[in-house]
Amino acid sequence: MEIILLGAIVGFLVGLTGMGGGALMTPLLILLGYPPLSAVGTDLVYASTVKGVASSLHKRRGNVDLELLKITVPTGITGILAGYLLISFYHSEISDIVILLLAIVLMASTSLMILANFSKKYFKIGCLICEKYCEKFDESNGKKLTIGIIAFTVGFLVMLTSIGSGTLMTFFLITLTNLRPNKIVGTDLVNGLIFTLIAGVLHGVSGNVEINTALQLILGGIFGVYIGVSASTKCSPKLLKTLVIITIGVTSIIIALKVWYSMIY
Repeated sequence: MEIILLGAIVGFLVGLTGMGGGALMTPLLILLGYPPLSAVGTDLVYASTVKGVASSLHKRRGNVDLELLKITVPTGITGILAGYLLISFYHSEISDIVILLLAIVLMASTSLMILANFSKKYFKIGCLICEKYCEKFDESNGKKLTIGIIAFTVGFLVMLTSIGSGTLMTFFLITLTNLRPNKIVGTDLVNGLIFTLIAGVLHGVSGNVEINTALQLILGGIFGVYIGVSASTKCSPKLLKTLVIITIGVTSIIIALKVWYSMIY
């Protein structure tokens, strides 16, 4: 029952903010006693299902920007394949280092977004302070090369840790474009679906998926994501951005606790 409830809570956050799949689920599964690679593989199967449901609901509401996906998907898949090659050679030795670095990045991202939102006159950081939101990526002054590099890095991290397809991509897309937050959430969910599906298949082939656990998580996750997507369309851009910041902050704390736990035990 606790696994189903866990799936529902994380699914709600995924539907609402586009984030929280790997960033919350993988550390929690490890804290519950699952081996790191099994936690990663199981979460990727769960995340691909939940993101699939969430992205289809967002697409029906017109919250997906295809032009942005043309940049993030090819570069992200390249990053996933690079991560797969690294795991093939070094297996799990590199995972703890990547998660530690990711915890630092997430904490820095949270601090940056909080400062930017509460100190607008002092922090002119990209579009975190934009008052005018755009409906299309081509009109949003997005930095295409930078976004492509970030997508490659995120794909690489997703393969190694299952973390990043929502949390990091959402943060950087909010920073580098002034697309409406609900557009960023919907587009990143489709992006995350592709990333987690490919990475999940590769982990499944390697035997890193706990099927029974994944099915329980999916059962709760589908219910949670439906409620989350419905709530996201009723949120103001300011409220949705605040929820994104809170989710990133909670995520960074959980990952830091996971690193601390693994160092002690």
